Amino acid sequence: MNILATRRGAGRAGLIALLLSGLVMAAACRKPTPDAHAEKAAAFFAESRFPEAIIEYRAALQIAPQRGDLRLKLADTYVRTNDLANALREYVRAADLLPNNVDAQLKAGNLLLLARAFEDAKTRADKVLALEASNVNGQILRGNALAGLKDLDGAISEYEEVIARDPTSNQAFMSLGMIQAAKCNTTEAEDAF
Repeated sequence: MNILATRRGAGRAGLIALLLSGLVMAAACRKPTPDAHAEKAAAFFAESRFPEAIIEYRAALQIAPQRGDLRLKLADTYVRTNDLANALREYVRAADLLPNNVDAQLKAGNLLLLARAFEDAKTRADKVLALEASNVNGQILRGNALAGLKDLDGAISEYEEVIARDPTSNQAFMSLGMIQAAKCNTTEAEDAF
């Protein structure tokens, strides 16, 4: 009988081991999706819990690194924590993954300006203008990039085009005034301001 009991015990142990491994495999198959992490991140963001939102967006991107929409949201969250270096990296990645997204191109371009990467900022502005030829923000970005590249006449031309199209654009007037002042054109600078 001992042999029979031992065999039954071994059979039960094998069955239990098989059931446990099945449960482990089933649990492993129920990993959170990128969208589940993104939902948590959005909730944290709405509550101004930015470090937690960053963790969730990064977890989502570990699963789906090619999701430009998540990279854009992660970059926005980094901006809220004043982590501009990581924000710049993520905006550039988002813009590369979303080449037809004007918002991504503008955000990447504006942070590239802050990083003094003027040629790269100009490239982003050109992409915006290729998508939307009359985009005022893209044209101002291009003007700012040209100013950074010391093409002051090109920058003035961009700002003047914006003003002709949108005479209420304070940003274009301010940028034009600063460039005119830099060129020692005091009368033109005063007119712009």
